[in-house]
Amino acid sequence: MRLLNWGYAVPRERSPQNMTLVTLADERYAMPLAVLGRSLSQNMRPGCRATLYVIDGGITKQTKLHLKASWNPGRMHVEFVPPQFGQEQELPVWGRFPTLTYARVFVPFLLPEDCDKAILLDSDVVVLRDIERLWNADLGNHSVLAVQDPAISLISSAGGLASYAALNIPPGQPYFNAGVMVINVRKWRLNDVSRRVMEFIHGHAHELNYCDQDGLNAILWDDWGALDSRWQVQPRLITSNRLAPSHLDDAERAQLIADPWIFHFSGRLKPWLYRGSTWPDRIFYQYLDETWWSGWRPRFSLQACMYRLYDSPLRAWCYPVERWGQTVIRRLSRRSTGV
Repeated sequence: MRLLNWGYAVPRERSPQNMTLVTLADERYAMPLAVLGRSLSQNMRPGCRATLYVIDGGITKQTKLHLKASWNPGRMHVEFVPPQFGQEQELPVWGRFPTLTYARVFVPFLLPEDCDKAILLDSDVVVLRDIERLWNADLGNHSVLAVQDPAISLISSAGGLASYAALNIPPGQPYFNAGVMVINVRKWRLNDVSRRVMEFIHGHAHELNYCDQDGLNAILWDDWGALDSRWQVQPRLITSNRLAPSHLDDAERAQLIADPWIFHFSGRLKPWLYRGSTWPDRIFYQYLDETWWSGWRPRFSLQACMYRLYDSPLRAWCYPVERWGQTVIRRLSRRSTGV
């Protein structure tokens, strides 16, 4: 049995801002991080301020200067903080899955001790509405608020939790995406969520599909509240009828298209890897042009060409094969890596 130290981070002097936001990125994700920060600050109402904690997975000093130059310091104070992994020495991964993603399991230990709530955002999101609306969402007694995953709608769905029955989780229980979460920091700490999630992950490493996200769903399956689906809209799914979220009806799907609140460019088809042509891609480039990276666009390459070819009606027909391929890749590339 491994002995873990779940002590809190050394308290830091807090800024007077009233919202606590957290994201995580490495050098590869610096450009989308710039878009995230720009979209956040630009859509905040006048007089509203926040602190953004960036869990730094290896961003260079020069890039940090470019990022700060891209954001509004009058509305958003930024702190770059190193990732924490408790006493973990090795973590299970597959394919190109980054170990940095596990840092979100330990977010409550990166924040000041008097912080009771935080919003966690993946760095590949674009915020289209005032984040204060999400901050004011009623947590109730839940540990987290999140959006039901559009591709893996249920715990028992393909790509969900393989051991849901052994865990006594009902098969119809929704599965949430951890890319946008409102976290009840105080309850998370009191209930030792980080330790419980990591124990599940180590005990089920051979069957994980989405690593930390699987662990969060396994432990918090009856302790999370559903956010409006507009708080996490995955563009590649809503623009295709064949890939549209199955748990939403036609009116709800239409609402995601007409009034999205956050875009999450999850998966491999991202607008900084190839020149996307959909309206969500254009929104990404519009925000990008308001950052230090203004005018940048992906260069033509064979890989970019293949991405763009696949980002077409072709993908809707090939999606079952894509998911099967991901399953094979997971099985062949499962391993542990040091942190």
